[in-house]
Amino acid sequence: MAKPFFEAIPGLEVSEEMRALLELTTIDRVQVSRDRKSLRIYLISPRLIHKKNIYNLEGQICRQMFPDYGMTVKIVEKFTLSAQYTPKKLWELYYDSILLELKTYSLILSNILRESRAEFTEENILSLEMSDNIVTRDRENELKDILEKIFNERCGFGIEVRLHHGEIVRRESSTYTQRMIDEMARQIVSQSSF
Repeated sequence: MAKPFFEAIPGLEVSEEMRALLELTTIDRVQVSRDRKSLRIYLISPRLIHKKNIYNLEGQICRQMFPDYGMTVKIVEKFTLSAQYTPKKLWELYYDSILLELKTYSLILSNILRESRAEFTEENILSLEMSDNIVTRDRENELKDILEKIFNERCGFGIEVRLHHGEIVRRESSTYTQRMIDEMARQIVSQSSF
């Protein structure tokens, strides 16, 4: 049974801004890993909470509740948004949060999204026009899956992401592709035995 946030985690000290964001949230459940090194908190909110605030909250819980245990805290947020939100409106309001989350997960995916053109061609169809290069083709399905998961599982929309390739006019010089290739090479080398 879901509990109000501050009833489930009493004594947590947060800023007034964060307290206002969390006042209407509930915690659906909490899971601790078998090795007791990680904690997952399933948070339900009727309004959007930017990912930077979620990351901040994870850090606050870690520092205040488990300072000596080496515990990692992961908040899995779910939004129960009002009917005023449409997928297009959500994209406009939550885009920076999505970029931050992608950047934390993979700089390459963040750059692919940032350099793509996004448009809702129908209410529940997000079309992404991306540049046609090896890096984008290699990671595009991963980006598609992440975006659909954010919209569908986290925010309660049933959208489909459709991918298209073409020449994108870059906000920066043509070094974009080279930066992506360099980043991918760095990731491969860091994960190899060399």
